[in-house]
Amino acid sequence: MYKQIIKVLCFDPGMGKTGWSLINYIVDNGNCVIEKHGLLKPNRITGHVAMREECERYGKDVMALCELELNVKELLETLTPDYVVSEDIFYFPGRPMAYVALSQWFTTVKLLCKRFYLPVFKVPTKIAKKEIFGSGCAGKNDVQDAILTNTRISFKTKPPKELDEHVADSIAVGIAFCNSILQSILLENESQR
Repeated sequence: MYKQIIKVLCFDPGMGKTGWSLINYIVDNGNCVIEKHGLLKPNRITGHVAMREECERYGKDVMALCELELNVKELLETLTPDYVVSEDIFYFPGRPMAYVALSQWFTTVKLLCKRFYLPVFKVPTKIAKKEIFGSGCAGKNDVQDAILTNTRISFKTKPPKELDEHVADSIAVGIAFCNSILQSILLENESQR
């Protein structure tokens, strides 16, 4: 007996803002229901006066990564996903330190998910945009609008009038995962029965 609903926890990585969403993928019809969504702000802890001494001792980056780990651990424990997917990190020559921060973000999440026996799948940005909008060069507003108007995507509660761009990116990554990688996993599992 296979699962009727597969829960996918999706991330748009970032140290300033991490968009996340939990997608319930309905196996029988391929529709996606956005169960929950939100933002994590790992860097916010480094601005707290109460954390000043620890930030000086360990560094702001380490403290932000600790906050990220706590936030993601809480999501994993409360949402109990079947799969975890993240937008793949990329290098932009104009902001080389952003690549370093995203690499640290991804490593932190991947190590945490390992403790939950969950691999972290990656979806390139252009693939996610193409899947949701039809073009890998879609802008932030295009992605947000495409999610809110797609008939195969619904929200468990009333859909928001606007989606935060990071939340929208996490949903786009999740949709791309469900329509490609997850399909391959399900076909492979079916053939092994």
